[in-house]
Amino acid sequence: MTLLRRLPPVPDHMRDAEPLRDGFDMAAFLRGATAPLATRFKARAAWSVAHAAVRAGDWVSDLGDAALLDGWHSASLAARRGAGNPGLRLAYLREITRRVTGMLPHPVQLVAASALSDRTGVEMATGEGKTLVTIMAAALQAAEGWPVHVITANDHLALRDHAAGQALFRHLALTSGGIDPAASPPDRRAVYAFDIVYASSKEIAFDHLKDRIAHGDATALGLKIDAAFGAGQPPIMRGLWSAIVDEADSVLIDEARTPLVISAPAPSSDMARIAAQAVALAWRLQPGRHFTQDRQAEVPLKLTPEGGDQVVTLALPLGGVWSGERRARDLVQKALYALHHLTRDVHYILANGKVEIVDENTGRIMADRTWSEGLHTMVEVKEGLPPGAERATLGRLTFQRFFRRYLRLSGLSGTLAEAARELRATYDLTILPVPPHRPSRRLRGRVEILPDLPAKWARVAQAAGEHRAAGRPVLIGTRTVAAAEDAAAALVAQGLPHRVLSARQDRAESEIIETAGLAGTITVATNMAGRGADIRLDAAARAAGGLTVLLTERHDSGRVDRQLIGRCARQGDPGLYEMFLSAADPILGRSPPARASVADFDRAQARIAAQHARQRADLNLMEEGLNDMMAFAGGLE
Repeated sequence: MTLLRRLPPVPDHMRDAEPLRDGFDMAAFLRGATAPLATRFKARAAWSVAHAAVRAGDWVSDLGDAALLDGWHSASLAARRGAGNPGLRLAYLREITRRVTGMLPHPVQLVAASALSDRTGVEMATGEGKTLVTIMAAALQAAEGWPVHVITANDHLALRDHAAGQALFRHLALTSGGIDPAASPPDRRAVYAFDIVYASSKEIAFDHLKDRIAHGDATALGLKIDAAFGAGQPPIMRGLWSAIVDEADSVLIDEARTPLVISAPAPSSDMARIAAQAVALAWRLQPGRHFTQDRQAEVPLKLTPEGGDQVVTLALPLGGVWSGERRARDLVQKALYALHHLTRDVHYILANGKVEIVDENTGRIMADRTWSEGLHTMVEVKEGLPPGAERATLGRLTFQRFFRRYLRLSGLSGTLAEAARELRATYDLTILPVPPHRPSRRLRGRVEILPDLPAKWARVAQAAGEHRAAGRPVLIGTRTVAAAEDAAAALVAQGLPHRVLSARQDRAESEIIETAGLAGTITVATNMAGRGADIRLDAAARAAGGLTVLLTERHDSGRVDRQLIGRCARQGDPGLYEMFLSAADPILGRSPPARASVADFDRAQARIAAQHARQRADLNLMEEGLNDMMAFAGGLE
């Protein structure tokens, strides 16, 4: 405790900040006795380094370009040896950043960049300049000799953010690159040799899994000897050293419910015929009598005892794989899931004659991804499409296991506090909230609960028209493609011009986002939390009161709602958010209360969030069990 007293206290502007009603009380968290000791220590250490950098700013700004770079390289060399002055080193980087990019990092960004060290997650409000913070943190670590992976939620963000930092990296004599999804293995190998690599979580994890499949338990020395003597191709990657994860809650929490699987075409599969038979049998079952459905349950569709007996009776004449009672029930239950749970324009869309999966977290199409174990084929049969080639699993890996393999792991997002316990338990991350650079001017408007979906969409369109008439840009947030189209139809009915951004408009995303902050513009978008988009206001929009965000449904996690709300009132701009919900919203389940209240939505959201946390924990335990069995049988860790 003596050491803590020697460190600078929490700054006054942060101590006295009034907490947002819709946000996390960061000041109270840092100064409160209940805050973890590690968090308070890291917070005060990061503030101390940032204060030192600001104090050195005037002196550093007087240096010439050559002297400034010399100072940076000398300070970085000292940091490699575990010595030197971190505040002065950050001051050098701050001034170099200003000269190269034209942006002077403000003190809060310095705190975040300093804190992004090993096993720290930084919560930084949406719009506070996380991209620049990540660039600086990557430069600090790479200059110490750490190969750095900057990992984002999707490929678009990875390539965009690398382009934003490339000039600074080049000026600091650091090599950098971004992983393009279309890149070949040799091209990827060349990028991974750079000091700093930007990639989406799926691309980088799949590359690691490919290396495991190709090289197994080979040691680093063994791989180098094989490559030197021409015995096989070297691995794509050069190891997992340091990772800085942007949108960390989306990557480390939301995406962690689904394992990554690499597959190859099965040589002689009967799955197309079996899937068609399973779908045909499933259509013959009656809901309520033969199976139950609860979208909010961990297993959303279950055969009843009578349904299980009916499946065995119907399947017996088919012979072959249908002779096993348990296998028959499993296949038909999977077909029921394809028929009654997986929904077009929610979980997938039809494009170019194929079933394209929609990422629930980002609203984007997951190109070249398929559901495993025949489920994808069953959906194709359901939609009347010719089934694609069945694929056999070659390897699988969970995000939990992958990210725990990094020697250093850190991340940042606008919403980490709610997941602090899970992030600590799973990844050993200490969560450090950082206050906004300027006091928030975000206002909360109406919260209305409508009796049904048509009434909700009509009310949403009416509210959007009111805000548009006042000169404010409007962002209507939806969860699914289907909901976005319902919102668009309601806007058309009221004669309101608008743009839609969903999985169907992925290619036009940048152009749609670029105009979403113009006065009087209405934009309908799915899953803005996964898009990493910064909606910039024009002068007329700012004068009219800033961006208005309309929430049309509560998400499975309150973090995602906060991300959507965070699209307005960024960096001291004015802004407003309102909620228009419905008693028929799917989050309330099949039997919603007669008169739904906000408390009902809160309880449903909490229940689903807890369910998803259990699923992630169960998946992690299952993966560890599978790994133990594979190791016993001679498989790979």
